Formats: sequence, structure tokens, C-alpha cells
Amino acid sequence: MATKGKVGTLKFDDLFDLPEAPEPQPDVVDGSVALTDEERGAIAARDRLAERMEADATDIDVVREDIALRLMQGGVIVDIDIHRWTGTRRLLPEELGIQGKTHSKAIRLGEKLLMPPTIYRTANSLTTQLRTNLERHSFRTVWGRWIPATAYS
Repeated sequence: MATKGKVGTLKFDDLFDLPEAPEPQPDVVDGSVALTDEERGAIAARDRLAERMEADATDIDVVREDIALRLMQGGVIVDIDIHRWTGTRRLLPEELGIQGKTHSKAIRLGEKLLMPPTIYRTANSLTTQLRTNLERHSFRTVWGRWIPATAYS
């Protein structure tokens, strides 16, 4: 593209002369500490509620208390992760006397115990008792099962 007149070099700022963005200012309440996103959301919700109620937003108090932190200080999160040898093995066709090409992923021939049945039942019972006991004495939260300090023992 041909241009008439003086030819010079173009700079980025000449083509895209954008104003500089102002320095971001933190949101503060009562001139104290900057607000978190969660606190800003609570204040916005308060303002929307006040608008619906046709009331003054300053009449509605926003409580900034971390309930999760208070809960954690009053108990513990418990997670049971049990790993043990199952003591069983899948039966093979040869073990049942079936001859020929009968290996199929769709047909399961059963399992055989590799430990005495009493020990097998006891191990399964203990696992079930542990999980049931945890459910009985705890509360389900998003972090796991929470047990109050009074029920921990």
C-alpha cells in the first residue's frame, strides 16, 4: 500500500492508542480491611434482598463468620480407608472340569476362598462395623465425615 508524504515508522501505541487502566482499588468496608470475593458476594446478596424488601441495605447486618472453621475447631474429620487381602480368587474353567475354549469375559464362574470361612466372615464383619460405627457417630460434610469432640472417643 502506497502512502503520500513523509514515511516513518509506526509504533504500537500509534495504532492502538488505548488509555491506561487505573490502578485497581481494593473494596473496603468501614475503612478497614479489603474484602474477599465471598464477602463481596454476601454484601451484593444483602443489597439484592434489601431491594426486594424495599428496605435500606444498611438495616440488614451481614455476619462474616467462618462456620467451617468453628466446626473444625469443635471436632475432627475422619476418613476410613481399608485395604486388605480379599482372600478370594476367580474360578477358572479347568478347575471346574470344563474343557475346550470357554474363556469368556461375559460369564463368571464364581470364586473360591483361599482362607478359612470363619476368618473371611470376621474380616468382612470388622470392615462393616468400622464403617457403620463411623456413620453412627459422625455427620456427613463436603470434606468428609465430621465427628464432634464430645463423640470422638
